[in-house]
Amino acid sequence: MSSIIKELVSDPHSSEIISLAVGMPDPFLYPLDVFQRILENMPATNPSDFGYIATEGYLPLRRTIAHMLSSNGIETTPERTLILSGAQLLVLPTEAGLNLEILEDYLIRYRPKLFYTVSTYNNPTGQVLTEQERRELLLLARRHRLVIVEDDPYSQLYYEEKPPLPIKSMDSFEGVVYIGTFSKTLIPGLRVGFLTGHSALIHRLALEKQYVDLHSNNFSQWLINFYLEQGYFEDHLNFIRSEYKKRRDSLVKAIRRYLENNVHFNVPGGGFYLWCKLKGTITSGRLLQEATKCGVFFVPGQAFNARPTEENEFRLCFASQPEPVLVEGVKRLAKALEILQKSKTPRKISESFLKPIV
Repeated sequence: MSSIIKELVSDPHSSEIISLAVGMPDPFLYPLDVFQRILENMPATNPSDFGYIATEGYLPLRRTIAHMLSSNGIETTPERTLILSGAQLLVLPTEAGLNLEILEDYLIRYRPKLFYTVSTYNNPTGQVLTEQERRELLLLARRHRLVIVEDDPYSQLYYEEKPPLPIKSMDSFEGVVYIGTFSKTLIPGLRVGFLTGHSALIHRLALEKQYVDLHSNNFSQWLINFYLEQGYFEDHLNFIRSEYKKRRDSLVKAIRRYLENNVHFNVPGGGFYLWCKLKGTITSGRLLQEATKCGVFFVPGQAFNARPTEENEFRLCFASQPEPVLVEGVKRLAKALEILQKSKTPRKISESFLKPIV
């Protein structure tokens, strides 16, 4: 996590300050009422389910996840599924989109063993790899004996048409490791994610995981499995898709109204984020400094790259705030930009504040 993101997420802020920075679901949309009913009417359960369990995870949940993945074109088994407690991988992002020619040049020159990608509604740009790009990436991986790690936290959060099927669904030679999570769609604090891949890899990862935490929290696993088995999940997904779509549209409308021709952006088809680019000479770091004084903050683009990058990009998250707050946040952002445009003395944000930590 870069130092700026860490500061924006962890430091206490006044309730008067609006955050468009933190990439998390709105706590008020968590299905707490359903979980409360489950716990109040807790069904007969084998007590051993809450003791030590297999490092791979709670078997009924692995069965449920394997079945859930099959509806998305991913054929797997409980034995090839590993339950995780969540993880974070720091990578060097590429330019917008996937340039396969440049990628192959890197593969030949540096011979990497692993390629990490968020293929659908990625963070921070919200971009989606096309079906053709996914197939070509698979061919490259096969040709260069490259393992693809496909991280897929956002694909269920689509607001128009469904995105292409995961790369893993097209994987005929078992060269793709697929990672999923319930942190963006249910409750982050439950800390339940999952991974599926080649059986030999799962076996090796389970051995490594055993040294770290023996197994993920099995009460969280039991709770999520019961929630999924009872059929609550699809209704909840439909609800949050509708709500997040409204928030995305409100943010887009507000930017078009109050920031007019000062910001360029593409409307994402899903996920949590709007990736913006300032027009003119003002940097996103300078805008952040002034915006914080005006009562709103966001994440500048430099925080997402370990190498020098354009200084006029920034990310806004529309998921964690209700519509009126999003609109007010954009108004404050517009006010900060207006102040800077009228200012004759340029101010530069501290480089240490933006330095990524890898």
